[in-house]
Formats: sequence, C-alpha cells, structure tokens
Amino acid sequence: MSFLKAITSKSASFLLRNYSTSCRFLPQKVNTYVHAYTRSIPRYASTNPDRRGSSRIWALVAGLVLAGGAALAYQKMKIENNKKLLMSKPLKEKILDAQKEIKEGNYLKSYKLYHAALEISSCPQSKEADRNKQAFITDQIANLAYILEKYTEDDNAMIEISLKLSNIYESKGMSKAAEIGYKWCISTAEKNCKGVEYSPDSNALLGMAQESLGMFYYQHRNLAKAKEYLELALTTAKRTVGVDSPQVAIIRNHLCLVYLESGEYDTAEGYIELAIKNAKSQGDDRQVAVYLVNYGFLHFRKGDVTEAAKCLGQIKELKELAPDEELSKNMKSLEMAINGELNEEQLRN
Repeated sequence: MSFLKAITSKSASFLLRNYSTSCRFLPQKVNTYVHAYTRSIPRYASTNPDRRGSSRIWALVAGLVLAGGAALAYQKMKIENNKKLLMSKPLKEKILDAQKEIKEGNYLKSYKLYHAALEISSCPQSKEADRNKQAFITDQIANLAYILEKYTEDDNAMIEISLKLSNIYESKGMSKAAEIGYKWCISTAEKNCKGVEYSPDSNALLGMAQESLGMFYYQHRNLAKAKEYLELALTTAKRTVGVDSPQVAIIRNHLCLVYLESGEYDTAEGYIELAIKNAKSQGDDRQVAVYLVNYGFLHFRKGDVTEAAKCLGQIKELKELAPDEELSKNMKSLEMAINGELNEEQLRN
C-alpha cells in the first residue's frame, strides 16, 4: 500500500506545509529537482521547526465522495490544456473555478486547474504564495488523483504527492507520520531506479526525498542520521543534475550546517567553501551571500571573529545583490555576533 493510500484510509483529511517551495508539482522534467530546493537557508542554528501554524484539519470536500465508476467516466476526457486561460486569473479565482468544476462533475478539468493554482501558490517569487491555500490545493489534488485513479502506487507523481504530504505532517508536529512518509518515498523511488533504464525523474525524486529526510533529522537533532541522508542526497544530486549544479551547492550548505552542529568544523568548512565556489560560478549573488553568512557563523563558532567579519564584508561587496529581508536579518545577526551583542545560545534561538 502506498503512503498516500495508507493515510487516506486512516483519515479523510490531509495536512500540508511548504518546506519545499516547488514551482512544479508533477516530476515531468528533471528541472523539478532544481526548482524544489532554490529556497533560502534558515538562519544558522535555527533548528526548531515552526510550530505556530494552525493544527486544523482540511476535510475532504463532500462532493468528492462519489462512486468510483462515475468518477472514472471522466478519466479519458480530452481537456484542452490552454495555459493562457489557466494562468490568466488570480489564485483565488482559479481555486473557485476548480471547485465549480467539481460541482459540475468535471473532475479532470478541476484537477488541471488545481495544478495551475499550486504552481502559483508554491513559487517563492509569486505574490500569491500562501501556505494555507497550498494546504487546501494539495488536499484536493491528492483526492482527485485518487478518485480518477490517475496514478499507480509507484508512479513518480504519487511519490511526489506523498513527499509533499510528509512535509505537511512534519510542519504540523506529526513527526512520526512524516518520517514514515519520507522513508516510503525513498524506498519506492529506489525501486523505480533499479531494474529499468536510467530515469532522471525517479532519481530526482529519490534525491528530493533523501534531502527532505536528512533535513528532518537535522531539525530533530539526530545529526548522525542527518549526515547519512544528506550525503546520500548529495551523491544522487551529483548523478542527476551534475556536480556544478545549484542543487549540489544547496545540499553542501545543508551538510555544512550539520557538521557545524556536530563540531566537525574542518568538514563543515570544506562543504561551505565548495558551495560558495559553485554559487560564484553560477553568478548567483544571493546564494553566495547566503553561504557566506553561514561561513561567517562557522568562523564565529571556531572563535575567529576576524574571518567572520571578512565574510560579512564580502557580502557587502556583491554588486548584483537585490534587497532581501531574510538575508538582511541573517547578516544583522552575524554582525551582532561579531560585535559581541549575541552569544551562541541566542543565535540558536
């Protein structure tokens, strides 16, 4: 039984969080792997997940509780994929349109509209990015896919849906369910990568699941497990998107944080230096700045305030760095640490 089916059989509801702000939902292209992890890295030593979100449960829409035969009648419907139409309305209207299609029995059309809405709500660049709307949208997509029997248990899209749902559970404090989900995604993706021709999509999903579980363990202070799965994710990313890809740099940055927390400063330094080098070669000043902040905190932990200050100075010299509230906050924290205004315990909180 798939993780998705297991949780739907236990409860007629789904939960969500936006841990990976993917701009795509279905893994039709390997680019999904890159887009899914272009998020910024949290401030150094910020290891407590945000538990402030509501714990409310998103109930299934009553209109979706239909006989299987009636739902399947729409599976072969030919719906024109008019992207201009789908992307021409604000997020709220798109959701309302999808709900209207459900009421009229057009489940496949509703499914497509919800996917378009998810792209808008998930993209970090979107002004309409909204975690609560993402929760509702992902819920509906999962249920529509289930009703239409669109995917088999080991389908890549089913793995990605389950991965998102695992992220949901973790954000809501349901850690055990999240851990089970991550492991199911990894084991299923591994099966898809064996015994068949090389599949970029399956390998990309495997890397996403490994990285998600690694960061899950990092958040829960299980550093040994975090290292294990992030190292696996790094190997998968190198194989899937190449050693010089932004995704590889992001995972190296994650590994820097994990090794930093375990006091293995030399290993942490090796990873962050490679991440910075990679970001510079890509001309991505924002990621360079993010990594330099963490490099600065690494120097601070080692007691080398001078080198920490140099990292801060290098960030200020970046010419193409656009204003960024989160980055500015992290830079301010580093500056306060250098000036003796924050100690290590305060930085952790």
